[in-house]
Amino acid sequence: MVSLSVPNTNGMGPIIIRAPPLVLPRARESLKNIRRVARKVTASPAKIRITPTVKRLIWPNTSFNPRILGRMIQISFNTVGLFSGVFECQIMPFEDMVQQILSCRPDLTREEILTMVKEKEREAKGFLTRESATRAVAAELGLEGSEVTFKRRIPIGHLVSGLGDVTVTCRVLLVQPLRKFIRLDGSEGKVRRLFLADKTGEMKVVLWDDKAETQDIEDLTGRIVRFSHGYVRRGFHGGLELNMGSKGKIETAPDSPEDEFPPLSSFFKKIGEITGRERTVNVLGVAGRIYAISTFNRDDGSEGKVRRLELEDQGDSITVVLWNTKVDELAGIESGRYLEILGGKVRESVNGMLELHVDSSADTAVLARQS
Repeated sequence: MVSLSVPNTNGMGPIIIRAPPLVLPRARESLKNIRRVARKVTASPAKIRITPTVKRLIWPNTSFNPRILGRMIQISFNTVGLFSGVFECQIMPFEDMVQQILSCRPDLTREEILTMVKEKEREAKGFLTRESATRAVAAELGLEGSEVTFKRRIPIGHLVSGLGDVTVTCRVLLVQPLRKFIRLDGSEGKVRRLFLADKTGEMKVVLWDDKAETQDIEDLTGRIVRFSHGYVRRGFHGGLELNMGSKGKIETAPDSPEDEFPPLSSFFKKIGEITGRERTVNVLGVAGRIYAISTFNRDDGSEGKVRRLELEDQGDSITVVLWNTKVDELAGIESGRYLEILGGKVRESVNGMLELHVDSSADTAVLARQS
C-alpha cells in the first residue's frame, strides 16, 4: 500500500489516502471530489450527516466511519479493493461563525446575517444544519477560503500525523538547549526542541536552523506561545511532533487568557509528594549541593559517567542521579539554579531513600529563574 497526503485549508486537515500502487492514479483523481466532500459534510454536536451525494463523490459502494472528536470531524472511508483513507475538518460553533463574518463584513449587522442564515435553512428544506447554512452564507459573501475566515487553533489532543499549516497555542513547559549536527552534504544544521501543553495534551515542537536560534527562545518557559504554519509528523519515539521550518512563526500570545491553559505548576510534582509508587515524574526545583563526577567501566569496557546533586523544593529535597550524556549536558549547572526534569525515574537507594534517576530518556533544562 502507498500513502498519499494532500494538504487542505479552511480548518481542514490533510486528506490521506492509502492505495495499492496500481490504483493510486485513480485515487489521486478522487482527491478533487474528496475536497468537495469535506465541504458538504454537515455536523452538529449530536450527529454527522453524510448524504448519498457525498458518498457518490468519492466512489460508489464506499463505507464511511464518521466521528466527532471535540471540535474535529474525522471521517474514515474505505472502498474495498481500491483505496481507503481519512480526512478531517473542524467544527466551529455557530456564534463563532457569526462573529467571524461580522469582523470581516462590518457593513452587515448581526440581524441581517441571522436573516440570511434562516433563508439558507429554508431553501435547504432541512438538509442543512444551522452551522452549514452559516458557512454557505459566508461563501456567498466571498469570505469562505479567505485567510481570516474559519481558521482556529487546533488543540494538541486533536492533532494527527500528516497535518500541514498547523497553528497551536500552548504553554511552554521546557526549552531544550540548542544542538548542532552535520548533514549528509557536510553543512551544519541546528535543532532545538520545546515541550508544549494545553488542556488536551502535551507534545514536542521541533525548531530547525534559524528558528532554533530565535532570540530569547530560552525565556519562553511558562509562557503562552502561538506556533503558526507548522507541520505534524511522528517523532523518532513514535510521539507526535510539531515541526517549525522556514515558514513557521513563533510569537507570544497576549490575546490568549491565562485561565484557558493549565498553570506550569500543574505539570510538575512537588518533591514532598513523590511516594515511590510512580515510575516517572516531572519535577522543578533548585539545585543544592552538587557532587563531583564519577566514572565507571561498563561490561563492554566503555567508560560511563554518573553525578549526583540535591534538588530542593519548598523545604523538601531529593537526590538526583545524572547518567552519562546527562552528566555532559548539565556539566555547567550551579547551586541556586532552577532545574526542570521531565520523565525522571523514581528509584529507591540502598539505604531506602527515594532518588530521581535521569538518563537519556528524560529531558532537562536549567533556568536562570523560576517561571
